[in-house]
Amino acid sequence: MSLSLPGETDWSAFTLLDHHRVSLLRSIKEAAREETRTGETGPSNNIAQITSSSEILGAIENVIQDIVTSLARNKAPVLTLVNRSYWGNIQFKDSVGLQMISHYTTRKIKSDCPKSAPKFALMLKILSVIYKMVQNNTYSTKRDIYYSDTLLFGSQSVVDNIVNDISCMLKIPRRSLHILSTTKGCIAGNLSYTEEDGTKVNCTCSATAVIVPSHVQGIRNVITDAKFILIVEKDATFQRLLDDDFCNKFSPCIMITGKGVPDLNTRLLVRKLWDTCHIPIFTLMDADPHGIEIMCIYKYGSVSMSFEAHHLTVPAIRWLGLLPSDIERLNIRKDALIPLTKQDQNKLTSMQKRPYMACQPMWKKEMDIMAASKMKAEIQALTSLSSDYLSRVYLPSKLQFGGWI
Repeated sequence: MSLSLPGETDWSAFTLLDHHRVSLLRSIKEAAREETRTGETGPSNNIAQITSSSEILGAIENVIQDIVTSLARNKAPVLTLVNRSYWGNIQFKDSVGLQMISHYTTRKIKSDCPKSAPKFALMLKILSVIYKMVQNNTYSTKRDIYYSDTLLFGSQSVVDNIVNDISCMLKIPRRSLHILSTTKGCIAGNLSYTEEDGTKVNCTCSATAVIVPSHVQGIRNVITDAKFILIVEKDATFQRLLDDDFCNKFSPCIMITGKGVPDLNTRLLVRKLWDTCHIPIFTLMDADPHGIEIMCIYKYGSVSMSFEAHHLTVPAIRWLGLLPSDIERLNIRKDALIPLTKQDQNKLTSMQKRPYMACQPMWKKEMDIMAASKMKAEIQALTSLSSDYLSRVYLPSKLQFGGWI
């Protein structure tokens, strides 16, 4: 494939990409018609996208009222939480991903049980923090909450889990609870938008990547001429593509990286761009179980955040590379490959049993290739062919000839 002019791509050669977008748009319309016909809006446990301050305060007050009522009756108060990490509470829907069922199982956090009493107290503490923030219209990150009393909370993961439990319990998005995620993701390419505070961001003119905003739902005036979005697993690959001027050579396009497992804001941004632009979204991951799992998080979501699936997942995402079948097809040198560890093999076996694999026979085939070869490859393995093989040959040919699954 040849580039017509520096900084411009001859998109007439990319008919399969255009056909893919037409197919996606058709699927969106069909899904909308089906939803209208059946009146289906998803399980009743789905949380609201935007909740008013009065509703949030009321929800917290209801929790406290139940505790007070229990105490007045000389009963030990309990908090009822959904088993967020239990696969039995999850159902797979092709158009949504992993979502929580309406008849989910729960667990009790008892105030009079030595094992659960500390968590009960910490949940009340964080509910108090949230209540004050909503009242005062202030915001904090989970990291801010942890460092406000490190001795009390013990670790950042304790705060993270409790915040997600509270969000699920109240059926209110974490961001509506005035708790912001610490963003690590980056974005570059043909995109401009206005942030909630009025700041105008132009990724197109930036020579470097822009940090994903911490208040994605407040973004407005999204403008792009991008033909596609490329999600890149690792920051090193993302930066290499920037250095190779990929965004300009293949302008218009958008690149995003979550720098490994994506944070909430990066996932929210991918979903917002999908809802706004409805253009093809591809993933560029390592050909290993970890890379496949990260792709599945973007596409189908995670078990622990299944209660927010409707706001986080993009089932239209396609796997562009690095495919295990590409390793043999491109004759990548054996010394550029890495043997699968026992942990890799266990993860691969576990993933092949997940509910969404039943509708992804091509993915299953790729994973079988990996399992049979007992080898994995990082995207950097392509440099064994040539230093710029990824941006000059691999991605252009994949996009031109429809090399996605």
